Amino acid sequence: MGWRFPCMIAHELPRTGDFSLADGSRIEFEVKHKRVTRAEVEELLRKRGVDVVIKAVMGREYKDYPELAAGYFEMCKAVFLKDGYHVSILFLFRDLKPINQMQLIVENTQQKYLLMRQLANEVTKTGADAAMIVGESWMAPAESLRAYERPAESPKRAEALTANLVSKTGDPIDCMALIHRNGGVVSPVETVINASGASFEFAPFYHAWGLPIPPSWIDTSKAVMARARRG
Repeated sequence: MGWRFPCMIAHELPRTGDFSLADGSRIEFEVKHKRVTRAEVEELLRKRGVDVVIKAVMGREYKDYPELAAGYFEMCKAVFLKDGYHVSILFLFRDLKPINQMQLIVENTQQKYLLMRQLANEVTKTGADAAMIVGESWMAPAESLRAYERPAESPKRAEALTANLVSKTGDPIDCMALIHRNGGVVSPVETVINASGASFEFAPFYHAWGLPIPPSWIDTSKAVMARARRG
C-alpha cells in the first residue's frame, strides 16, 4: 500500500461525477437496507403461498449454472403468477450458491447502465463468479422496429418475464417467458432458454472478472445496427 493507510485504499472506480445530459442534474445512487429476521421472511413467504417453491429452488444442489438459471427462473415465474408482477432483482452467486440479492430500482436504461458500473464493485468485494438479473421487459419483433426504436416504444410490444445470467467461466444464459394478461389474470407461456440477446449492462462485471464481453453480443449488436441503418 506504500504510504497509504488501509482506510485510504478504495476500489478502482474513478473519482468522477455522473450528470444527466438531458438536464445537467447530478446522478447519485442510494442504497437502502432493511433488517428482517428469518422467521419474518418465512412468514411473509408462507402468506404469499410461495414458501415451498422458493425453499425447494434456493435449497437445491445444482451441477452447473445453466441448471441453476432454469431453476431460479421457474421460481420467479411462480412468484410472478402469485403477484401479477415481478420487481427487478440482482442475484450474486459463488460456487453455485447465492451470496447476495438486491432489488434494483431505475427510471430508465441510462440509469441501469450506470448502476451496473457501481454494482461491479460487489463482484470484486464478494468474489462472486456469476450474476443474474430477473425482471419484466418489453419485447418486440425486430422487423417491426423503426430505426433505433426500443421495444418499449413499439406499438407491437409484448410483455415478458426475463432472466439474464452471466458467469466467470461459462456462456451467458437468457431465459424468457412472454406474459399474457386477461383482465386481472396473468399467465406466462412456456419458458424459452438461451434466447438470443446481448446483455451489455453486464459489461462492467466482465471487466471486474478480467474477461472480454462475449463475442456473440458483438455479433448481435452489429446485426441490430445494420438493420437500423437499413430502416
